[in-house]
Amino acid sequence: MCDERVFSRQIQILRTMSSVHIADMASLKCREQWLDALIDSLPERFSVAGFSLGGMFALELLRRIPERIERIALIASNAQPGTPAIHRRNRRFARLWRDGGAGAVIDALEPRYFHRQRVRQKQGALLHAMAAHTPSKSATAQFKWAAERPAGYGALSGFNGPALIVSGARDAVCSRGQQRLMVATNRQSHWIEFSRCGHFLMLEEPAKLGRALARWMREPVVCQQGV
Repeated sequence: MCDERVFSRQIQILRTMSSVHIADMASLKCREQWLDALIDSLPERFSVAGFSLGGMFALELLRRIPERIERIALIASNAQPGTPAIHRRNRRFARLWRDGGAGAVIDALEPRYFHRQRVRQKQGALLHAMAAHTPSKSATAQFKWAAERPAGYGALSGFNGPALIVSGARDAVCSRGQQRLMVATNRQSHWIEFSRCGHFLMLEEPAKLGRALARWMREPVVCQQGV
């Protein structure tokens, strides 16, 4: 339920280093068609960064087209597969969206998103605006993908390019244990944890994340095996 506004500070930094392509989740209805269209729109070689659900899509790209990906950054995300519990939770969110709209879903989720109350108060309007901009069919498809996603560990373990994992120590959505599992899966990866930060670390620590992504973009890349 986010759009490019969630990365506004980081985009400013990255656009001084490279061209930036924002995946438009508002057009997500059928997962397979959306992924095929996204793959067709991307350069032959590229780096990919994803936040939360976007990180899971980044891992899916890595599973499908590893030879085209130079770097991967997973921001407040995880590589675990969907579970029946996630499916039940996301069905509740879908019903909540149907009955109360986007705002009702954000109201239910927002308390878990931020560590610092002042940032939550400042950024709450942005979360509501981005959710309101999300078509209901796209929201339903996002809930469905989160519940049905495959594990991303296999794709991550075989990747030998720069892999950045960034998380918040106070994240109530994607746990420290989930970050450790990804680091253990790819021992070449670099993990950064922001101590006083929750799930939306792009908004709680925008400058720190921007600098981390800039360093990641400067790391030299190698050709993937078999390329």
